[in-house]
Amino acid sequence: MMTTISSGFLDFAEHNQLALHEVHKGDKNPIGDEWQNRHTSDPTVWPVWIASGNNIGLHPGASRLAVMDIEAGKQEIAKAWFQELTGFALPAAHVATPSGGTHIWFRLNDATGLKSLRMKETGWGDLLVGNANAMCPPSIFTNPKKQPGKKAGPYEWLGNEMLCDGDILRPAWRKRDEHLERVGTAREAPRDFRPAEGLHADRVLKQACADILKLELGGVNNGIFDIALRVGRYVGNGELGYDVAHDELKAACEDAGWDDSANNLKAIHNGLKDGIKYPAMTVDDMFGAAVAEIAAKAGATLSTPFTLFDDCATSAPKVWLHKGVMALGENSTWFGEPGSLKSALITDIAVHAAAGIDWRGHRIKTCCGVVYFAFERSGQAKRRLAAYKMRDDLHGLPIAVVPKLVDLLNPQCVDLIVSIVERAAKAFGVPVGLIVLDTYNKGIAAGGGDENAAKDQNQAAAHLRLIHERLNVHIAGIGHTGKDTTRGERGSNAREGDVDLAVQITGDAVKTATVTKANDQEEGELVSFAGQVVHLGRDEDGDPVTAFILSKTPAVKEAKARKKLTDRETNAMRALENVIRENGSGGRASADAWRERLHREGVIKDDDANPRATYSRIHDGLARKGCIHALDGMIAVRPARALTPLVNLFPPPTELGPVAV
Repeated sequence: MMTTISSGFLDFAEHNQLALHEVHKGDKNPIGDEWQNRHTSDPTVWPVWIASGNNIGLHPGASRLAVMDIEAGKQEIAKAWFQELTGFALPAAHVATPSGGTHIWFRLNDATGLKSLRMKETGWGDLLVGNANAMCPPSIFTNPKKQPGKKAGPYEWLGNEMLCDGDILRPAWRKRDEHLERVGTAREAPRDFRPAEGLHADRVLKQACADILKLELGGVNNGIFDIALRVGRYVGNGELGYDVAHDELKAACEDAGWDDSANNLKAIHNGLKDGIKYPAMTVDDMFGAAVAEIAAKAGATLSTPFTLFDDCATSAPKVWLHKGVMALGENSTWFGEPGSLKSALITDIAVHAAAGIDWRGHRIKTCCGVVYFAFERSGQAKRRLAAYKMRDDLHGLPIAVVPKLVDLLNPQCVDLIVSIVERAAKAFGVPVGLIVLDTYNKGIAAGGGDENAAKDQNQAAAHLRLIHERLNVHIAGIGHTGKDTTRGERGSNAREGDVDLAVQITGDAVKTATVTKANDQEEGELVSFAGQVVHLGRDEDGDPVTAFILSKTPAVKEAKARKKLTDRETNAMRALENVIRENGSGGRASADAWRERLHREGVIKDDDANPRATYSRIHDGLARKGCIHALDGMIAVRPARALTPLVNLFPPPTELGPVAV
């Protein structure tokens, strides 16, 4: 069980495998477009939402629940309704709302054909199923839109540890269906909280007026009501004024020649009133470049969210997959020469993340699903995973291989990747936390781009950042070094400038992964490893089918003498040692102080065309040669290591007999 939060609610949610989703801070609107598919039953994710200050909602459909949402002061009416409907007393409530209402949760074995009901006839509240949102503790509602009649305050857990029998509620839906057969189409407010057809307030109103002109005789007032309800959602979120919306719809009715003016006005008023109860998400709520483009076309004003100075101290810390390796919300690049086992290394990390296992001394912090986009050699990626399944007896890991080359220069790649990842998460039943792009530059070439062009690298990087706005994941790209391995990853350095983590893989029999760039984590050697052949079986000709993956046995590598330093690197090391001795602290000096000393001593010339690039080459070259390591803007000299004998480089191949491949 996880640590109790909010007097046991999250323990209760974990025990009953409830599906929760993230809700805007202080509000009741779920976060993100397609929020209905963003729910999770993974209890390790929920505290992250709470730590970020956001609210939590319950998805009744995904949780297989019905939620009886009773308004303040309507308990006696609800009790009488429930007694009459079921013959039983009203069960104890699970949640108390800020306004004084309550929520009661009923387990449903089968919700087929059930829809959320607004109990207008009895007047006590709502009965929620399917794609609805029921707020949960420890959420705090602040009423950011100042909606009258809605009280701010916390949602409180009432400690009812039993889910109620949902089958006793089925007569409610049968009675509702009988009522609808008598009165016609249901006038239910939509509960998906999304803007109609992706439009925004001004365009919604314009489209609504056009739709009124298209209405045909028969059910005109019903049609006007439904159209007004759609517009009312934008009055509810503050993007439209009531009077403006009312007058425009009224004028459209007059233009259409509808002469039943009293009923027309009543339909407009009732539709707007009901729509206001379910406000659409604002442009700010859905902030992102894709939405900004829509907003610009619609003529809407987009204001950028910001964080005030004092609030920065309460920002959530990094959420790691494996501590000190990969973090959610970041990008990384893992590169090396051909045959350096870079793809095998990423596969090893992916398997450990999906299995929830510590990785080579780094603690597992977030168990998650993995989507591996194999832009090339998808068969090899699948064989590696098969090798882990056979060697380690693993089953059912949430990993999916996508054998598709994606054009990373095409803006549509954002929707494509997001949709694939969301479908995978739904199939896994757990959130995806890691996306692998193998190899990254193939995705640039797919669109006719040039990996050496900063323009193309920046365009692809921008698309990855848009993916981050919609998915809470780490995106790991695999790349190559050029002919001169000391110059880092092949291609424009715009790639290195964008990523949060850069790791170079070097070595012969034993490989070493070295962090050459990192945000908020230490640079230097990450891990050493060796490969292992796993026999998967034999093909139709009797020849062995094998995969080369990372050995489980820790690799102890032979320390090599540092590569010979260039004259410039030798002078740079001398300058660093002087700065540390004269102005350093704890054996370290600031990168700025070192850079200034390099200029003063002429290591970086005054007439250098690009002194920042020269400094980066000096820094990265010395880091790759094991001479320095950096953390949080401080540089230290790394001492030379003693020689260690080679042991256990290649364990015997695993032969597991014939299998179908």
